Amino acid sequence: MDTADGWLAFDTAHLTLSNGLLRLPILGASGVTPVILEASTNRLDWVAISTNPPQTEPIAFTTRVRTNLAAQFFRAVVRQ
Repeated sequence: MDTADGWLAFDTAHLTLSNGLLRLPILGASGVTPVILEASTNRLDWVAISTNPPQTEPIAFTTRVRTNLAAQFFRAVVRQ
């Protein structure tokens, strides 16, 4: 698991988009402290949109994708 500075890497080979829902799996993340998914439209103002509790199976977030043309960025971080 890549936790340099607390940031995690998305498993981009396994991203899926279906019916407006984006599934974002995280590489090698399981059994860790809570992981927070944050979103932004400008990469400056980040908002926490989801938190996964510690778990033994691989962590993946599912979030609704915006339907307007605004850019949408995501990042995941481990918070102690």
